[in-house]
Amino acid sequence: MPCKILIRIKDKVRADHPAYNELFQKGDVICVIPPGWDPGRLELASDEVIWVDCPDMDQAEAEAHFMASESENGILLRRRVAGFDEALLPPGFRSRAAARRPIPTRQGQQERTYAEVNADFEAEGPAPNLPRNTLLDAHVAKTPLPPDPFVAGDDPFVAG
Repeated sequence: MPCKILIRIKDKVRADHPAYNELFQKGDVICVIPPGWDPGRLELASDEVIWVDCPDMDQAEAEAHFMASESENGILLRRRVAGFDEALLPPGFRSRAAARRPIPTRQGQQERTYAEVNADFEAEGPAPNLPRNTLLDAHVAKTPLPPDPFVAGDDPFVAG
């Protein structure tokens, strides 16, 4: 059965932020959903994530390949230990991700109306189909973190 995969296309914080490794990073799979569940239009039109359809991979296999996290002694060190190398994904995926614009938020960012967001989504068309082999070829493991990612003095939130 096919599944949908939600991939982050922008980093949430700068690479030098203390929580960078704990958060989802560009190329990480955020979630995998089974057939029959569809995201809302604003989720589909987000400029931070992109949904892809994987017609020849089921939810369990996708989660086994793409959803592992890294922890030590019960402390989450990294949300995902593997992600996708954008350069290895099809050019159509990269251009679609690059064309995304911010959606309006409750904090007053009204660069576009919801009608404009919806019109952009309609013009973009359905989610891209990425076959299993394409996803597995673009799948890359991240360098493991050291056992203690913060040595005294490296964490700006802790005196040391």
